[in-house]
Amino acid sequence: MKILIAGLGYLGQQLANILQPKHHVYGVKRSSIEASFPIYTTDLRYFEQLQSLPEVDAVVICVSAGGRSESAYRATYLGATQNLRRRFPNARLLFVSSTSVYGQVSGEELTEESLPIPVTESAVVLRETENLMLNDPNAMVVRPSGIYGPGRTRFISQLAERPDGIPIDNSSCRTNRIHRDDLASLIARLLEQSEPPSLVLATDKDPATIEEVDQWLRSQSFFAAFQGMLQGSVPLVPAQFSRRKSRNLRSLRLAEMEFPFAYPSFREGYSALIQASLSTRQVGHTPTT
Repeated sequence: MKILIAGLGYLGQQLANILQPKHHVYGVKRSSIEASFPIYTTDLRYFEQLQSLPEVDAVVICVSAGGRSESAYRATYLGATQNLRRRFPNARLLFVSSTSVYGQVSGEELTEESLPIPVTESAVVLRETENLMLNDPNAMVVRPSGIYGPGRTRFISQLAERPDGIPIDNSSCRTNRIHRDDLASLIARLLEQSEPPSLVLATDKDPATIEEVDQWLRSQSFFAAFQGMLQGSVPLVPAQFSRRKSRNLRSLRLAEMEFPFAYPSFREGYSALIQASLSTRQVGHTPTT
Protein backbone atom coordinates (compact mmCIF):
# COMPACT_ATOMS: atom_id res chain seq x y z
CA MET A 1 0.00 0.00 0.00
CA LYS A 2 1.19 3.53 -0.75
CA ILE A 3 0.63 5.72 2.30
CA LEU A 4 1.15 9.44 2.69
CA ILE A 5 1.72 10.76 6.21
CA ALA A 6 0.74 14.43 6.33
CA GLY A 7 2.62 15.72 9.34
CA LEU A 8 5.89 14.12 10.44
CA GLY A 9 5.98 15.20 14.05
CA TYR A 10 6.07 13.18 17.25
CA LEU A 11 3.39 10.74 16.08
CA GLY A 12 3.97 10.81 12.33
CA GLN A 13 7.59 9.75 12.50
CA GLN A 14 6.80 6.77 14.73
CA LEU A 15 3.95 5.78 12.41
CA ALA A 16 6.37 5.85 9.49
CA ASN A 17 8.73 3.53 11.37
CA ILE A 18 5.94 1.01 11.84
CA LEU A 19 4.59 1.19 8.28
CA GLN A 20 7.85 1.14 6.36
CA PRO A 21 8.61 -2.58 6.50
CA LYS A 22 5.33 -3.46 4.76
CA HIS A 23 4.29 -0.36 2.80
CA HIS A 24 5.56 2.43 0.57
CA VAL A 25 5.64 5.48 2.82
CA TYR A 26 5.75 9.13 1.82
CA GLY A 27 5.88 12.09 4.16
CA VAL A 28 4.81 15.72 4.11
CA LYS A 29 6.47 18.32 6.29
CA ARG A 30 6.79 22.08 6.03
CA SER A 31 10.57 21.88 6.49
CA SER A 32 12.94 19.27 5.11
CA ILE A 33 14.28 16.47 7.28
CA GLU A 34 16.44 13.44 6.62
CA ALA A 35 14.47 10.21 6.30
CA SER A 36 14.69 6.80 4.69
CA PHE A 37 11.55 7.51 2.63
CA PRO A 38 10.55 10.38 0.32
CA ILE A 39 9.74 13.67 2.08
CA TYR A 40 7.82 16.49 0.40
CA THR A 41 8.23 19.98 1.82
CA THR A 42 4.68 21.15 1.27
CA ASP A 43 2.39 23.60 3.02
CA LEU A 44 -0.91 21.75 3.09
CA ARG A 45 -2.84 24.98 3.56
CA TYR A 46 -2.28 25.80 -0.11
CA PHE A 47 -3.91 23.42 -2.57
CA GLU A 48 -1.60 24.26 -5.45
CA GLN A 49 1.36 22.91 -3.48
CA LEU A 50 -0.29 19.48 -3.26
CA GLN A 51 -0.02 18.87 -7.00
CA SER A 52 3.51 17.54 -6.66
CA LEU A 53 2.50 14.84 -4.18
CA PRO A 54 2.48 11.24 -5.47
CA GLU A 55 -0.67 9.20 -5.96
CA VAL A 56 -1.32 7.08 -2.89
CA ASP A 57 -3.84 4.61 -1.49
CA ALA A 58 -4.18 6.19 1.95
CA VAL A 59 -3.48 9.49 3.67
CA VAL A 60 -2.93 9.97 7.40
CA ILE A 61 -3.55 13.54 8.54
CA CYS A 62 -1.63 14.14 11.78
CA VAL A 63 -0.71 17.78 11.39
CA SER A 64 -0.17 20.30 14.16
CA ALA A 65 -1.18 23.94 14.14
CA GLY A 66 1.46 26.63 14.32
CA GLY A 67 -0.51 28.33 17.10
CA ARG A 68 -3.57 27.90 19.30
CA SER A 69 -5.71 30.58 17.69
CA GLU A 70 -8.95 29.75 15.91
CA SER A 71 -7.50 30.96 12.61
CA ALA A 72 -4.41 28.77 12.96
CA TYR A 73 -6.54 25.70 13.70
CA ARG A 74 -8.94 26.46 10.87
CA ALA A 75 -6.15 26.82 8.31
CA THR A 76 -4.10 23.85 9.51
CA TYR A 77 -6.77 21.29 10.37
CA LEU A 78 -9.89 22.10 8.41
CA GLY A 79 -8.16 23.77 5.48
CA ALA A 80 -5.46 21.13 5.06
CA THR A 81 -7.98 18.30 5.36
CA GLN A 82 -10.23 19.86 2.73
CA ASN A 83 -7.25 20.22 0.41
CA LEU A 84 -6.15 16.63 0.92
CA ARG A 85 -9.66 15.30 0.27
CA ARG A 86 -9.76 17.30 -2.94
CA ARG A 87 -6.30 16.14 -4.02
CA PHE A 88 -6.89 12.45 -3.18
CA PRO A 89 -10.60 11.82 -3.87
CA ASN A 90 -10.18 8.04 -4.09
CA ALA A 91 -7.77 7.46 -1.22
CA ARG A 92 -8.64 6.26 2.25
CA LEU A 93 -8.25 9.18 4.67
CA LEU A 94 -7.55 9.04 8.39
CA PHE A 95 -7.73 12.20 10.47
CA VAL A 96 -6.05 12.36 13.89
CA SER A 97 -8.24 14.60 16.04
CA SER A 98 -8.26 15.14 19.81
CA THR A 99 -10.45 14.43 22.82
CA SER A 100 -10.53 18.18 23.39
CA VAL A 101 -13.72 18.07 21.27
CA TYR A 102 -15.41 16.82 24.45
CA GLY A 103 -16.38 19.92 26.38
CA GLN A 104 -17.87 17.69 29.09
CA VAL A 105 -15.31 17.90 31.91
CA SER A 106 -17.21 16.91 35.05
CA GLY A 107 -15.95 13.33 35.15
CA GLU A 108 -18.84 11.67 33.30
CA GLU A 109 -18.00 8.65 31.15
CA LEU A 110 -17.43 9.50 27.50
CA THR A 111 -17.19 7.04 24.61
CA GLU A 112 -17.40 7.11 20.82
CA GLU A 113 -21.17 7.20 21.24
CA SER A 114 -21.10 10.37 23.37
CA LEU A 115 -21.93 13.55 21.50
CA PRO A 116 -18.95 15.95 21.65
CA ILE A 117 -19.82 19.43 22.88
CA PRO A 118 -16.75 21.55 22.05
CA VAL A 119 -16.45 24.73 24.06
CA THR A 120 -13.18 26.28 22.84
CA GLU A 121 -12.58 27.80 19.43
CA SER A 122 -9.89 25.26 18.60
CA ALA A 123 -12.12 22.34 19.63
CA VAL A 124 -14.95 23.69 17.47
CA VAL A 125 -12.63 23.62 14.45
CA LEU A 126 -11.51 20.08 15.23
CA ARG A 127 -15.13 18.99 15.48
CA GLU A 128 -15.92 20.63 12.14
CA THR A 129 -13.03 18.71 10.61
CA GLU A 130 -14.23 15.47 12.20
CA ASN A 131 -17.71 15.98 10.75
CA LEU A 132 -16.21 16.56 7.32
CA MET A 133 -14.46 13.20 7.58
CA LEU A 134 -17.30 11.29 9.21
CA ASN A 135 -19.56 12.21 6.30
CA ASP A 136 -17.07 10.64 3.87
CA PRO A 137 -17.39 6.84 3.45
CA ASN A 138 -13.67 6.65 2.60
CA ALA A 139 -12.57 8.47 5.75
CA MET A 140 -12.14 7.72 9.43
CA VAL A 141 -11.33 9.67 12.58
CA VAL A 142 -9.02 8.69 15.41
CA ARG A 143 -9.61 10.77 18.53
CA PRO A 144 -6.64 10.33 20.90
CA SER A 145 -6.43 11.44 24.50
CA GLY A 146 -3.15 12.86 25.83
CA ILE A 147 -0.22 11.45 23.86
CA TYR A 148 2.82 10.61 25.96
CA GLY A 149 5.98 8.62 25.42
CA PRO A 150 9.74 9.14 25.03
CA GLY A 151 10.58 12.78 25.67
CA ARG A 152 7.14 13.52 27.08
CA THR A 153 7.33 13.00 30.82
CA ARG A 154 6.52 16.40 32.29
CA PHE A 155 3.31 15.33 34.03
CA ILE A 156 4.94 12.46 35.90
CA SER A 157 8.04 14.58 36.57
CA GLN A 158 5.94 17.34 38.15
CA LEU A 159 4.32 14.80 40.44
CA ALA A 160 7.71 13.44 41.44
CA GLU A 161 8.98 16.95 42.25
CA ARG A 162 6.13 17.57 44.70
CA PRO A 163 7.47 17.29 48.26
CA ASP A 164 5.70 14.80 50.50
CA GLY A 165 2.82 16.31 52.43
CA ILE A 166 1.97 19.04 49.93
CA PRO A 167 -1.51 18.35 48.53
CA ILE A 168 -2.42 18.61 44.87
CA ASP A 169 -5.45 20.67 43.92
CA ASN A 170 -8.17 18.63 42.23
CA SER A 171 -6.32 15.37 42.83
CA SER A 172 -9.57 13.49 42.10
CA CYS A 173 -9.60 14.74 38.50
CA ARG A 174 -9.32 11.91 36.01
CA THR A 175 -6.49 11.84 33.49
CA ASN A 176 -6.51 10.10 30.14
CA ARG A 177 -3.61 9.13 27.96
CA ILE A 178 -2.31 6.87 25.24
CA HIS A 179 1.30 6.00 24.58
CA ARG A 180 2.60 7.27 21.25
CA ASP A 181 3.69 3.77 20.22
CA ASP A 182 0.25 2.31 20.89
CA LEU A 183 -1.40 5.13 18.96
CA ALA A 184 0.89 4.63 15.97
CA SER A 185 0.27 0.87 16.05
CA LEU A 186 -3.48 1.48 16.16
CA ILE A 187 -3.39 3.76 13.12
CA ALA A 188 -1.33 1.23 11.19
CA ARG A 189 -3.83 -1.49 12.07
CA LEU A 190 -6.81 0.63 11.00
CA LEU A 191 -5.19 1.39 7.65
CA GLU A 192 -4.84 -2.33 6.97
CA GLN A 193 -8.41 -3.25 7.89
CA SER A 194 -10.86 -3.76 5.04
CA GLU A 195 -13.78 -2.28 7.00
CA PRO A 196 -12.41 -0.16 9.84
CA PRO A 197 -14.69 1.76 12.21
CA SER A 198 -15.35 5.33 11.14
CA LEU A 199 -14.47 6.68 14.61
CA VAL A 200 -12.11 5.38 17.28
CA LEU A 201 -11.52 6.97 20.67
CA ALA A 202 -7.85 6.19 21.26
CA THR A 203 -7.16 6.03 24.98
CA ASP A 204 -5.73 3.39 27.29
CA LYS A 205 -7.70 1.25 29.70
CA ASP A 206 -7.26 3.30 32.88
CA PRO A 207 -8.59 6.87 33.19
CA ALA A 208 -6.83 7.22 36.53
CA THR A 209 -7.12 10.16 38.87
CA ILE A 210 -4.13 12.38 39.57
CA GLU A 211 -4.07 10.96 43.09
CA GLU A 212 -3.93 7.38 41.81
CA VAL A 213 -1.01 8.18 39.55
CA ASP A 214 0.79 10.00 42.35
CA GLN A 215 0.30 7.19 44.87
CA TRP A 216 1.48 4.59 42.37
CA LEU A 217 4.58 6.65 41.53
CA ARG A 218 5.58 7.07 45.16
CA SER A 219 5.20 3.35 45.84
CA GLN A 220 7.68 2.32 43.16
CA SER A 221 11.19 1.16 44.00
CA PHE A 222 12.65 3.55 41.43
CA PHE A 223 10.89 6.63 42.84
CA ALA A 224 13.75 7.92 45.00
CA ALA A 225 16.23 7.63 42.15
CA PHE A 226 13.85 9.32 39.72
CA GLN A 227 13.07 12.13 42.15
CA GLY A 228 16.76 12.63 42.84
CA MET A 229 17.60 12.77 39.15
CA LEU A 230 15.13 15.59 38.53
CA GLN A 231 16.79 17.89 41.09
CA GLY A 232 14.33 20.74 40.75
CA SER A 233 14.36 20.76 36.96
CA VAL A 234 10.54 20.66 36.64
CA PRO A 235 9.08 22.35 39.75
CA LEU A 236 5.42 21.74 40.41
CA VAL A 237 3.18 24.68 39.61
CA PRO A 238 -0.05 23.98 41.56
CA ALA A 239 -2.18 26.03 39.14
CA GLN A 240 -1.27 23.63 36.34
CA PHE A 241 -3.14 20.93 38.24
CA SER A 242 -5.95 23.11 39.57
CA ARG A 243 -6.87 24.01 35.98
CA ARG A 244 -7.12 20.38 34.92
CA LYS A 245 -10.29 19.07 33.29
CA SER A 246 -11.78 15.74 34.33
CA ARG A 247 -12.87 13.43 31.53
CA ASN A 248 -13.61 9.74 32.07
CA LEU A 249 -12.82 8.28 28.66
CA ARG A 250 -13.56 4.72 27.58
CA SER A 251 -13.02 3.33 24.09
CA LEU A 252 -15.74 0.96 22.90
CA ARG A 253 -14.06 0.38 19.55
CA LEU A 254 -10.70 -0.63 21.01
CA ALA A 255 -12.47 -3.08 23.29
CA GLU A 256 -14.33 -4.56 20.33
CA MET A 257 -11.08 -4.82 18.37
CA GLU A 258 -9.34 -6.40 21.37
CA PHE A 259 -6.51 -4.03 20.61
CA PRO A 260 -3.21 -5.38 22.00
CA PHE A 261 -1.91 -2.45 24.02
CA ALA A 262 1.82 -2.46 24.72
CA TYR A 263 1.01 0.01 27.51
CA PRO A 264 -2.56 -0.66 28.70
CA SER A 265 -2.28 1.87 31.54
CA PHE A 266 -0.06 4.62 32.89
CA ARG A 267 1.71 2.03 35.06
CA GLU A 268 3.34 0.16 32.20
CA GLY A 269 3.98 3.30 30.18
CA TYR A 270 5.46 5.51 32.88
CA SER A 271 7.43 2.65 34.39
CA ALA A 272 9.15 2.03 31.06
CA LEU A 273 9.79 5.74 30.49
CA ILE A 274 11.20 6.35 33.96
CA GLN A 275 13.45 3.33 33.90
CA ALA A 276 14.72 4.31 30.46
CA SER A 277 15.36 7.83 31.77
CA LEU A 278 17.27 6.47 34.74
CA SER A 279 19.38 4.25 32.52
CA THR A 280 20.35 7.17 30.27
CA ARG A 281 20.31 9.84 33.00
CA GLN A 282 18.01 11.98 30.89
CA VAL A 283 14.41 13.10 31.36
CA GLY A 284 12.21 14.76 28.70
CA HIS A 285 10.44 17.97 29.59
CA THR A 286 7.68 18.25 26.98
CA PRO A 287 4.16 18.71 28.45
CA THR A 288 1.66 15.88 28.19
CA THR A 289 -1.68 15.08 29.72
